[in-house]
Amino acid sequence: MKKVVRSPILKGIAFALCLVCVAMAALSAGNALQWFYEQYETRGGNSIYMLESSFEQSRMLNDGFDTAAIILDNALRDARTQEDVAQLMAQNFSGDYYAKLGDKVLNNTSLTEEDVRNSPYYLIIKPDNIMGNITFYSTYLFANWDESYEGYYDYYVDDETKTVTVEQRNALQPDDCILLRLTQEQTNSLQAEWIEGQRVFNNALMQLIILFFIALIAYIYLLFVTGRRAGDEEVHLVLIDRMFVEFNLAIVLC
Repeated sequence: MKKVVRSPILKGIAFALCLVCVAMAALSAGNALQWFYEQYETRGGNSIYMLESSFEQSRMLNDGFDTAAIILDNALRDARTQEDVAQLMAQNFSGDYYAKLGDKVLNNTSLTEEDVRNSPYYLIIKPDNIMGNITFYSTYLFANWDESYEGYYDYYVDDETKTVTVEQRNALQPDDCILLRLTQEQTNSLQAEWIEGQRVFNNALMQLIILFFIALIAYIYLLFVTGRRAGDEEVHLVLIDRMFVEFNLAIVLC
């Protein structure tokens, strides 16, 4: 039995297995990182999968609403045209939008509040009322719509900005609004991308775990049999054992 366990062939196989596992792990991790990077670039810097437990909690879903609301709020108050806004929105939000402030309207479709409420995911911003069924991260930025966020401004914003904010809020009309929604078709497309990102990550992680344990078993085996022969219990040194540690380390790194 010792002759088999301590045979040079088995030692060589274990050593090669360690190297192969490390190489495959690096390749698997590299491929996954490259995929995520390419998706990140394709989506204009927007996230795909950030280890969320569900699509409903994902940054991919919620950040789109967050960014779209900020774009529309800023665009309603400056000189951006419908075309400029459409380009910005297309890069950051795959759903439908309608925004009105005074006489200015920005939209990619005709929407009513009822249409939006009947959608799988939506956000409604109206004077003194912000509602939706998504996680909205930037509510404090909308103090010019909802006075309930005025407390944030009391601590972090100068008096001049607070005055402008209150004036903007007081100037709002009842029909002023920002409406955002994702239809079922749009949701399916977005969710499919998130699920694919989850699959790529989980597959890469599973491969890394399996390869790690295979390499660990082979390494532990080598710890017990390296330098030992079937005929005796002595430890037999070879050339590499007599080299300086620094030189061995350089070889391993290479």
